[in-house]
Amino acid sequence: MNQEKTIVICPNKSCQKKLALPKINEVLRVSCPKCHTTFRYKFPSIIQKEIKPRWYYRSWFIILLLFVFTPVGVILLWSGSKFRLPMRIGLTIAFGLLFVNQSMNYIFAPSFRDYSPFPRWGTTPDKIYLPSASMGPVELSFGEWREKGEELTIPQIVERVRAGIVFIESQDKNHEVLGRGSGVIIHRAGIIVTNYHVLEGAHFSEVKLLGSQIYRDVYLIGVDKQKDLAVIVIRADNLSAVPLGDSAKVKIGEQVIAIGNPLGYERTVSDGIVSGIREEDGGEYLQITAPISPGSSGGALLNMYGELIGITSIGYFGFAQNLNFAVPINYVDSLFNMTDGPKA
Repeated sequence: MNQEKTIVICPNKSCQKKLALPKINEVLRVSCPKCHTTFRYKFPSIIQKEIKPRWYYRSWFIILLLFVFTPVGVILLWSGSKFRLPMRIGLTIAFGLLFVNQSMNYIFAPSFRDYSPFPRWGTTPDKIYLPSASMGPVELSFGEWREKGEELTIPQIVERVRAGIVFIESQDKNHEVLGRGSGVIIHRAGIIVTNYHVLEGAHFSEVKLLGSQIYRDVYLIGVDKQKDLAVIVIRADNLSAVPLGDSAKVKIGEQVIAIGNPLGYERTVSDGIVSGIREEDGGEYLQITAPISPGSSGGALLNMYGELIGITSIGYFGFAQNLNFAVPINYVDSLFNMTDGPKA
């Protein structure tokens, strides 16, 4: 799967634009597209994430301590230790480099970060480079199984839909792996829905079905960066499709299950409830307690009728407990007319 993202507020107080930046352990030089303020950013450590820095966590105070105690340590090393001269020189260089590294980290780390749980993938510069394909009329029905009123057990749901969950690998122009995630077959003609960020930057992709059958001719039908959705198609027919639910009928507190490929463990099942329905930028996100891990992105969120009601999109780890989100499935219906490319 592609890199996870975090939301960072522009340090310019008159701007305060939210920027989606990658969670990587490197210092990045970032330019705000709105006010053009340039600043340095580094994804925070566990301490920085869990604690709102007080004065004694500020850069100036930590660096002051380093300036005070590092020389004291070096003086003791040279005056009171029994180390031989080469060892003293080596330890002095090691502690000096450690001091410089820690100083740089505190100097260039931003003082404020926003941890909005909603994905803002539309702000990222990359796009999906897969060949596009236009589809004829596709009939999608929503909520038929709920209308029958037959609730199922979790094992029954898994048995019915597991063949409709696929493993997706995205690749760059050199066929190097960019990331791995999940997808859901929503039509027997090989139409699959996943997250936009699973395929972001991909020039090629592989789709693996239940039974290890792999398809490498993958075409893009439609995308919505803001909703973090992408629809693709493979050259296959008579596939096992997951029935679509009506996400407008989802209620807070109802039981749900999630099926995806976390860390490559294919078709992993977890359960939980809908803990909230959140609105952001004119759209909705389903907040759920069913755990989501890297690799689950693009997987299926199902109600107890075995219907697909959402696409699992993002989960938070470390400082947040059981904060997971899915994109409502009703947004998928608008994606089939968004690609104007030639027929594949």
